[in-house]
Amino acid sequence: MIRSLRSLDVSMASRVVFWFAVAIIGVVSVQHVVALVLAVADGDAVRIGLDYRVFVAGGDLVRSGNSDFLYLPNTPEFQEFGIAAFVYPPWVALFMVPWSLLPVSLGLVAWTVFGVAVMVAGLRSCGVRDWRPFLLAMASFPALFALGLGQSSFLFVGIVAFAVASMLHQRIARSGVSVALAAWKPHLLGGFGILWLSEPRRWWKQLLWTLATTMVLVFVSGVILPGSWRAWFSMLVGRVNNDASAVLEASLMSMVSFLTVSSSVVRWAIVGVAAVTLIALCVVVIRRGMATLEVVLALVFGTWLLIAPHVLVYDVLILLVPMSLAFQTRFRRDVVVSGTLLVLGLSIGPLMNELQLDAWGRALNLSTVSLLFATAMFMYWGWTGGPFFVGGVSIGAGSSSAGCDDTEAP
Repeated sequence: MIRSLRSLDVSMASRVVFWFAVAIIGVVSVQHVVALVLAVADGDAVRIGLDYRVFVAGGDLVRSGNSDFLYLPNTPEFQEFGIAAFVYPPWVALFMVPWSLLPVSLGLVAWTVFGVAVMVAGLRSCGVRDWRPFLLAMASFPALFALGLGQSSFLFVGIVAFAVASMLHQRIARSGVSVALAAWKPHLLGGFGILWLSEPRRWWKQLLWTLATTMVLVFVSGVILPGSWRAWFSMLVGRVNNDASAVLEASLMSMVSFLTVSSSVVRWAIVGVAAVTLIALCVVVIRRGMATLEVVLALVFGTWLLIAPHVLVYDVLILLVPMSLAFQTRFRRDVVVSGTLLVLGLSIGPLMNELQLDAWGRALNLSTVSLLFATAMFMYWGWTGGPFFVGGVSIGAGSSSAGCDDTEAP
């Protein structure tokens, strides 16, 4: 079990880290706003609301009776956004039909307000009452990035928080429904699997509710959009096969390619064994009552490092705060401070691309901010800060090299 610095006097370290977060967030926020203003001044305002417009394009196709084009490659409605096709389950396109009735600008505002409202409601259900740290975190680069592009991040924070709060309060039905809705992005199910297995007497009930809700969504969308599920699965399988190498190149497991043959099957097998081992470790730690805040954060983040590309950074960060609240509720402010620092560390790469720096400038900023970030994390978390630092540098560098382009999933 990882030794916690909380057994020592860390009041000074806590204050230093908090004001470090305030200072860095201020700098990053100003840089992001300046970059956005310059982009608009140069006529490159197309990125504003980009992800929201991808969602709405799916709703438009359903509303106009052209749902057959949702998952076809090179559909004109999606080519203009730099992506090949709609990538989400058919019921998501149905959900976006009402939004498609609104003008884009008005719909983007309504979408943002809706997502933030769901997030606030979900966090309240987890027992959050002091909102000052969250207001601080909302000024971070990922929050501004998500707001500017109309991403679904805030909506998912709320859904995941509702699911975790329902698990804590033994509201099995609401928990299962929330998890089914969160399967809008299926990779989030890994975090819920760990939570389910931590309660061996009840996990199967939540699983049944999740499956039942999923079946309802599949049935309704399948009746309204016949053939859509088959098309979605075909598109998904093709995309996974094509993107397997890219996924590994953007994570720590890219190092495996230097140690094994070039076969993606071998590399994926290694990733799979490592991921299963780490998840099993999570379950053992939780069941034996060893789930301190530091351990849970390290395990969840470590699981993500094994399998996730940089384009999923914002998705997986959604799991950190609610899962931490589930196991160590008395350190909410500390969770937000450290989570904010983690967000900042993982934002280095996308930020450098947003500012259009040259390679030397990008590397210099990456090294400098990573060093400050690592110093703060080690001061606050001790050796537990190691995984956060390694992850921040790895994913930040991966984002810088791969770019933060319009082909990311919203």
